[in-house]
Amino acid sequence: MFHTFTHLLKCSGLRPGEALRLRWKDVTIEDHKRWSETQGKEVSDYKATLIVKTSKTGKPRLVPCRSNLGEHLMKFLEFQKGEVTVSEDTLLFGSPEQLMEKTYSHRHLDNSWRDVISACQSSLSTSPFSDRPFTLYSLRSTFVMDCIYAGIDIYVTAQLCGHSVKVLETYYARYDIQKAAPKIQHIERGKRKGVSYKIQLIDNELHSRQHTE
Repeated sequence: MFHTFTHLLKCSGLRPGEALRLRWKDVTIEDHKRWSETQGKEVSDYKATLIVKTSKTGKPRLVPCRSNLGEHLMKFLEFQKGEVTVSEDTLLFGSPEQLMEKTYSHRHLDNSWRDVISACQSSLSTSPFSDRPFTLYSLRSTFVMDCIYAGIDIYVTAQLCGHSVKVLETYYARYDIQKAAPKIQHIERGKRKGVSYKIQLIDNELHSRQHTE
């Protein structure tokens, strides 16, 4: 359940509270068939769309989700059917102990999140603009950044997230600059493409030793 919950947050940009209020009747999944060159045949490509009826701004919105969330939700539904009775009014992330009529508490989910972060902290790439710790809400920022990097219109991205373009420009426009950096800094030199390496400007061990002395 927690795996599906975090995947949905990353692929939809929903606030954690919005995701917890989702019921199966708020989910639409369509099979967009595509041709697979490797398999030499038409294969299924499931796309999920969520209806957020209650949001922070009070305005309902439609959210087409990124990635393979549709396929993931279908597998999660089959798993859920094997554990509890499921109807259109069943909460996606209901607690079986509460007969699926209530969700797990934010505290319970935050504890699970801390366990995940603790296990993979060394592999995480942090934002150059913030030193804040990763939280469940960080997955909303990840969604916005993914949309920006994919070149999705800023107005559409703001609509998906349920806030204004002004908010997007205030907090996320800097990532446009980060994305454009290779083009800005590029100088044509020869025909062969080189490999980029990050330069460590300060030797942390040397800097620490000098500071101590």
